[in-house]
Amino acid sequence: NYVPLHEKEEAATTEARGHIVSADSVQAYTGVFIGANKPSQEELDKTPHHLINVVSTEDEEDSIAYNAADWMRDASFVIQQLYNLQHDDLNDDGEDDEGTKKRQILILEQIQ
Repeated sequence: NYVPLHEKEEAATTEARGHIVSADSVQAYTGVFIGANKPSQEELDKTPHHLINVVSTEDEEDSIAYNAADWMRDASFVIQQLYNLQHDDLNDDGEDDEGTKKRQILILEQIQ
């Protein structure tokens, strides 16, 4: 029987108790669903997903400015926080701009 790749990945991630860091730029935006292929609530309940709905479409300055460099910073932040969570050492160096800080707050809420 054919099992779609995303179902195989989901099963492997669930079994390993892993996390998924989205690399889909459209999934980062809140309120955007068409063409986003965002995970369902059931998928989100099974496996933690990150960098989904972290950029407000209502805040024009943040949504226009979000780019690959921002995603890379956010992805690195997620990975570092997940690592630190395993070692009881959450970290905020305080050197980021306001847009980055807002996204990091959302990211931390998703992790915890």
